[in-house]
Amino acid sequence: MNDFDAIDLLKKKVGVPFHYRFENERCVEIDLASQDHIFRGLVRHHTQREKAEILCAIAGLTYLQRLNLRSNMFQSIPDYFGNLTQLRYLDLSSNHLEKVPLWIQAIEDLEHLNLSANELNELPSFLSKFHNLKTLRLHKNTFRVYPDEYGAFAKLELLNLYSSRLKYIPSVIFGYSKLRVLAWGVTPITELPAEIERLRELECLMVQCNSLSVLPETLCGLTRLKGLILLQNKLKELPKDIGNLEHLEHMTLYQNELASLPASFENLKNLKKLNLAWNQFEELPSVITGLPKLEWFGFFYNPVRGDLPRLNHINEVILEK
Repeated sequence: MNDFDAIDLLKKKVGVPFHYRFENERCVEIDLASQDHIFRGLVRHHTQREKAEILCAIAGLTYLQRLNLRSNMFQSIPDYFGNLTQLRYLDLSSNHLEKVPLWIQAIEDLEHLNLSANELNELPSFLSKFHNLKTLRLHKNTFRVYPDEYGAFAKLELLNLYSSRLKYIPSVIFGYSKLRVLAWGVTPITELPAEIERLRELECLMVQCNSLSVLPETLCGLTRLKGLILLQNKLKELPKDIGNLEHLEHMTLYQNELASLPASFENLKNLKKLNLAWNQFEELPSVITGLPKLEWFGFFYNPVRGDLPRLNHINEVILEK
């Protein structure tokens, strides 16, 4: 069966329009995720037999480079998917996988892997062989150990470990010299390791819904940061040199215990969005008026005493909810 015939068969089995793409008469992309609803895959409610037939047809498309099976309630993916050795992008997120499929190790040049929102209670060491991996999404699973072997991800640019069962940030992560995005959250950590400074290429850091009470001064050395998301922690103060993050555009400090900002905060001249809501500010920090590019400012649910000054230079100011 050629690729055109395989797609015709898939159209019948899937029953609704789906995205696919051809190059040189070979199908290189299949997407069975809904474009209208992130949590509803196109074959989510098909029978197990129908799903098996659909997977069998996909497995015959051996020139596939991109495959998205998100949100289809798959409990397993057959071993014969190991024939898809040309895959560069694989999304198996939001299914019911309890283990990482063994066949994945056959895809040696994989660059983007999404296993988030499954039921994975263990991460296999064989993933470390993916030396070309650039993005790895493992959030919303139940594993408790991040293997030391994963230190081999020399090209990794994005890592999402939000809402796992990890109790600390694994030290191997700080060796990812090309990492640009790191997401972490819903864990009991109380502080960020000082080694965070080693992630010199970091542009976005999300550490939310934890118990952070302090940030290391070394954080201020991450001068490429554009986004800093630290909502729902227990921060009482920010590092005094936070103003060194001169490229910062988005900062969310919602629901912490802050009552003041360091003087260097006024150096964040590129800041466009700032959320200080639900903290302990009794007055508006004076440094806010010196942020020329600020477009959005949230300050609601603070125990403010007296009236707040006008902030006419900011497009959108939310002081109350």
